[in-house]
Amino acid sequence: MLGKENIYIDPDQGEKNSLYKALDIRAEELTSITGAGGKTTCLYRLGKELKDNRVLLTTTTKMKYPEGNEVDNIKVAPQMEEIVLGTGRTFVCGKLSGKGKCTSIAPEILSRWWRKYDYTIVEADGSCGFPLKGYKIDEPCIPAEAACNIGIVTLKGLGFPADERTVFRLERFCEMVGIRKGEIIKEIHLARWIVHPCGMWKGGLGRRILFFNQVESRDEMGRVKDVMGYFPMEFMSETNRIVAGSMRDEKYEVLRK
Repeated sequence: MLGKENIYIDPDQGEKNSLYKALDIRAEELTSITGAGGKTTCLYRLGKELKDNRVLLTTTTKMKYPEGNEVDNIKVAPQMEEIVLGTGRTFVCGKLSGKGKCTSIAPEILSRWWRKYDYTIVEADGSCGFPLKGYKIDEPCIPAEAACNIGIVTLKGLGFPADERTVFRLERFCEMVGIRKGEIIKEIHLARWIVHPCGMWKGGLGRRILFFNQVESRDEMGRVKDVMGYFPMEFMSETNRIVAGSMRDEKYEVLRK
């Protein structure tokens, strides 16, 4: 039987709570975010909740450039030596890449700087806004120093055909989960994608936190547990925490820890 911490009892009721507590984000650790379905939102939300500390936000791939009050300071790689290590959210990137996105910084720059901050959050994967993706051989891009890896998943692909409207890099995804193009994506396919050794966890040596995002009703919570029913015991034993909830509603439930 799954263990349960009543951080968030009911998707239709309950009180708002902290994402960083639900995901067990710890100070003086480098945390990476992979998967599909809210990585960038998660990065900025964690930054907002932790902004009374020294927070470094960055990417090892391409991601959306921050807007408005999402961060307090923005630096590009050549400006790293100018960073003032004060309280607040410092976003660091390589350069603008067009369409409101920016590129990663070099691994050696990240290695040199991340320990100077209380919290470091890194977006280490890209899915181009799709709820599911097939992984290339060089993905994800989890930093070697990552002590915690958050894998984000949604249910948004369930019930839809496996095609180019739902899946990024469709052919590779089909190979990973054993589905044919056009076949309806079911809970077992999502489970296979989550646990795949060449998927969102590849290269991650730290704690493994699985986060089902955009879960906003009792029915959706039930579908999460249906997906979990397909997880092999080995995956469950290697996963430190499983959380389901909604960053929009700011409500989360820890299903296993």
